[in-house]
Amino acid sequence: MPMTRLARPTALALALTAVLAAPAQGFLQTTKSRGVLGADIGGIWLALHHMAPTFRVRVEREDEKTPMPFEVAPLSPDLAPLAGDPPLGVAIKSFRDSGASGRYGILAGDLVIKVNAAVVRNMADWEKALTSVGNYALVTIRRPRLVQTRARLLKISYAATEAESEGTSQIASERITMRVLDVVLPFEKELSEASTRRLLWRPKPEQLKRLAAVWHRLEDRKRPMFVGGEHEMVGRSDYSATERKDETLEGTLFSIVSKMRSNPLGGGGTNISIYGVRTAAPDSITGNFVESTLANAPFPISVDFGGTFSMTRIDGFSDRDLKYRKSLTAEKVEKEYGSIEVAPDIPATR
Repeated sequence: MPMTRLARPTALALALTAVLAAPAQGFLQTTKSRGVLGADIGGIWLALHHMAPTFRVRVEREDEKTPMPFEVAPLSPDLAPLAGDPPLGVAIKSFRDSGASGRYGILAGDLVIKVNAAVVRNMADWEKALTSVGNYALVTIRRPRLVQTRARLLKISYAATEAESEGTSQIASERITMRVLDVVLPFEKELSEASTRRLLWRPKPEQLKRLAAVWHRLEDRKRPMFVGGEHEMVGRSDYSATERKDETLEGTLFSIVSKMRSNPLGGGGTNISIYGVRTAAPDSITGNFVESTLANAPFPISVDFGGTFSMTRIDGFSDRDLKYRKSLTAEKVEKEYGSIEVAPDIPATR
């Protein structure tokens, strides 16, 4: 039987292959809502987290009349990005006990934000907290010397349904989805260098303009940071009793809670981020931020950070990224499989 020229795959086969081979855009994420936010937060957002590590130490003193081994002072204005809104904490100014720094692992310049369960917002809170301290206190510290800025690209869709109530139109329900885009940002190197130098970082206007133009075609990380995520949008009216007492959420309009599962190849663990939103404008969202990473180890280790966040809206919500990725996959399929020869459906005759 003579050989016949083999046919190229059909357009339908190529299309199906392209769809099946298209990237899943990172990892599975889900979103749920509790209460009403009351603000259209839809869009593509660059979220910057300005933060420093937070930890607790047990500080000893002989009795209630013995002063703490260090003196504190009000916060300086340059610490505002780490102190939150309203500012939280007092700064360790000096040590009465020369060995206290090494003994407790605390430094001049550290912020004291809690004494036992008492939140310390200012000098008056500090003095009041000391009145209930016995011969030791659990002191929560935030360390500005280890400040850093981290960035995430967020894709949020928002739709609201309104209803009439007593002659006025009010939001009755909201549909919100949020995704963290695990991509390589154009200024990744500059951001990393700033963190290495322990400096807060903010993008220049031209960098934001560049990001707005290319966000939909940024490359995925070669090793993804996350493998799964759950996001919850919580309206202020639906805060739980615990959330109402949380200093991070004090006076906030709403909050966003993200629980991300880290890539096991990078060590694994769980990352929990809480955005306490204090201002929500069409192109800017700001507020308080805390992050806790429960790392995998022979036993779980919690690494906590705290400070503030700022979100800049760089584009309206769209699926440009999905369309771009599908087009790349289709081109790849056409290039790699378009010349493959396959057996004809009907055998050739003599």
